[in-house]
Amino acid sequence: MKNILKIYKLLPLMAVMFFVQTTLFAQYVHPNQAGRKGGDTGAGIGKQVVTSTYYGYTSDNSAQGTIVSVNKDGTNVATFHGFKGYPSDGSYSWYTTPHQASDGSLYGASYVGGSYNWGSVYKFNLGTGVESLIFNSNPGNGGSPGNFANINELSDGKIYSVQTWGGTHYLGGLYSMNKDGSGLTLIHSFSNSVIVNYTSAATTQLTTESKYDGAYPYGFVVEGHDGKIYGSTLDGGAHNRGAFYRCNKDGSAYEIINVSDPFLKAYVNGKGGVIPSAYNLNDPCGNVAIDQQGKVYVTGFYGGAGNTGGVARMNADGSNYQLLHSGNAAEGTYPYRGATIIDGRVYGTYGTGGPWTVQGGASIGVVYGMDLDGSNYKVLKAFDAPGGVYSDGTDPWAGLSYDGEYLYGSTHVNGGAGMVGTLYKLRLDGSDFKTLHRFSATAATACGGKPALFSWYPSTERVTFADVSLKWSQTCIPDVVCNAGSAAPSVTNNTGISNECSSTTADLTNVIITNTPVNAQVAWHTSTTISSETKVADPTAVGAGTYYAVFYDAINGCYANEGTSTTAVVVTIKACPFVNYAPPVASKVLANVCPAATADLTSLLYAESPSGASVTWHTATPATDANKIGTPTAATANTYYAAYYNGTTYGPTSTPVVVTIISCGGTSVNAACPANTKDLTTILIGPAPANTVLTWHTAVPATPENQVADPTKAVAGTYYPVYFDETNNCYGTAGAPVTVVGCPIPDLTPTFRITPSSVIGNGTAIAGRIFVREIAGFATTSNPIYVFVPKSANYTLNTYNSTQTTSGGLPVQNSQWTYLSANATYYIFQYNGSVPLNNSGSAFGFSMIYNSNSLSGKENINILVFDGSGGETNFSNNSDGETIRFSAN
Repeated sequence: MKNILKIYKLLPLMAVMFFVQTTLFAQYVHPNQAGRKGGDTGAGIGKQVVTSTYYGYTSDNSAQGTIVSVNKDGTNVATFHGFKGYPSDGSYSWYTTPHQASDGSLYGASYVGGSYNWGSVYKFNLGTGVESLIFNSNPGNGGSPGNFANINELSDGKIYSVQTWGGTHYLGGLYSMNKDGSGLTLIHSFSNSVIVNYTSAATTQLTTESKYDGAYPYGFVVEGHDGKIYGSTLDGGAHNRGAFYRCNKDGSAYEIINVSDPFLKAYVNGKGGVIPSAYNLNDPCGNVAIDQQGKVYVTGFYGGAGNTGGVARMNADGSNYQLLHSGNAAEGTYPYRGATIIDGRVYGTYGTGGPWTVQGGASIGVVYGMDLDGSNYKVLKAFDAPGGVYSDGTDPWAGLSYDGEYLYGSTHVNGGAGMVGTLYKLRLDGSDFKTLHRFSATAATACGGKPALFSWYPSTERVTFADVSLKWSQTCIPDVVCNAGSAAPSVTNNTGISNECSSTTADLTNVIITNTPVNAQVAWHTSTTISSETKVADPTAVGAGTYYAVFYDAINGCYANEGTSTTAVVVTIKACPFVNYAPPVASKVLANVCPAATADLTSLLYAESPSGASVTWHTATPATDANKIGTPTAATANTYYAAYYNGTTYGPTSTPVVVTIISCGGTSVNAACPANTKDLTTILIGPAPANTVLTWHTAVPATPENQVADPTKAVAGTYYPVYFDETNNCYGTAGAPVTVVGCPIPDLTPTFRITPSSVIGNGTAIAGRIFVREIAGFATTSNPIYVFVPKSANYTLNTYNSTQTTSGGLPVQNSQWTYLSANATYYIFQYNGSVPLNNSGSAFGFSMIYNSNSLSGKENINILVFDGSGGETNFSNNSDGETIRFSAN
């Protein structure tokens, strides 16, 4: 079931977005993000920071936005393109930032503009300074009437564009195209009324809901280690709270890997501990991120322990979901953008919240960093108000980009007298924070025969790095002086360096250089031809070969003597002995899964073996042929150790794994009625051993993830008693299972769908379908069953047709339902079927005419099953809602 009035998600922004349609935004991936495929095509690698603005003038446009660049020290702020708008150009690119593709050009998407004024995808050629449209969104190609999602280039060299309101259902579309706009293909059309495939992990999130697709994608797509596309949708899914999906690049094998829901329950954090009460992350607005192990990191605007958003991770198929961080007032709330993964840490922004300061009171947004498992969370920057002035800006809704030295981002509002946003940078530890530019709606002083800079409200996307030729500037800029000098680096150990075992790479930063100029740094390249293609991405981990050092001025983006002054260093890689580390294991305890009478040790392995080696299991340490077991998939009760083996030598052994074999018998007890729960603590198990407590679990072996949070209120199901050793922090062997049998009390729940859910213009006919079924496994009583449909000034109900058999393409049984009457608030329907309602349920359909006097917006319709209908006593799941999005044209 969904929360009422989902539009409340936008309230934190409304005070500063009263002039813009209230909605969420998307973003694109950064090349330094671990796990990304397809070349250095994300945020780019250039010497200047590039973004776009919602408003701004150049000499040939009318305040419909600009492309802006700035040196990394904040100098030379200039505009390079002014959007002209409909019909020849895009306009208002506040929601997206130009993306540098592998051909060196910038690609981006505009909110509106283009030949149909529905938005566009544009290309800006950095070599010629010419901008052109390669895609015009319109009804003929299934485009979106106003788009909030960015584009991205994947490893096949194609541009992938997410259209928020596009597709055949106008609920979102995913397109691919060549860089000239040819080969346009709609590879997936989203619709929250269409059944799609769910992975096994996503299916376990459902109780009685249908496997509906996601809707309204706001985040750009990324590519996983498996070559698949990964993304998110703001709405849709089984609970209409958003979903995370994956598919092949042609749209095949599409499936939901995780579906957002509004239910409070226990979650596991990244360290294996239990969070007793939290929400799944809801309303995801940004991209996902993928680490070196292929795990998927996601953010949600809502959810977490305080329902103020957070960060989670899961396996590529949605399994092993872990809540890494929950937004809170002291550490940040409501994240819009997806996270960025750099050097084994997660970095991102929360749009509001943050620590209070003595000088300025409340912070409004933070930049954060944390380990991959959510530990060591740190607020790197709180956007507060020293002296009562938010001079650094506030509301950092945009994500972060990294150039190998600094994180870069933008704030939404504030920042000096203009109060219309900023660009900033800081190091990974939060030091050296600097505001690069404070935007202003007041024009600066003109110079050099060019108009003054006049741009404001920077994009809520991540920034890009690119080498933008200053000759294309449409505003004045000063001359650049390169701090890298003209000399080549003086190296004291240029005879060569090597690796240190057990590493198989060498660290170029250990080379001693004695003459580095002030405000310059050392850059490493694989050739004397200095370019972005030859630059070493990670000089701390290089293979054998010859590398060339050159001085680089990161502030002005220039090399010493234009890149001709280089010094060579030879790297050799020496051979190291066989592995000196053990296989990692997922748990120190393992038990059989009934009805099996043995346990599978191989289920604990999750890392790839070294080349030429395999994992063996042993009953003692060190590992030898004598203590190796033959069948690790059928282990009996004992203690075991894992080791790598290359055919001649065993490596070190892992931490011990204790296998216990549980009895597969059990007993049954009845739940207390009408509460329909059982107090498991009243079941006599026997005295607990010293320094232990009795815990109950829904599965074996016992883990924090399957521990019952409140054993005094156990619902129908099977539970296992296990003693927990509080001194050594470990679980014992599970006892015989106890099955709780529920009360024969029916439980009704409705599912509501409307078709279509997007309305353009007035007088549109909308089909409604309400499906009511019993989910506890007990037939309803003779108590009447009533369904209430709310009234609205925007729609009128047509005459009820008792012979109708389909609604919105789905079957209905209107002959089993009667339209009773209407009061001031609701239309009322009653079930009059000849048999009690059961799990098969019954559906009825109706039609209505939608007329809105508003230009655009959305309206939530929440239907209700009347409390007590059919003899039920659980009223918490008696409602469901749908959202109608409407616009005048």
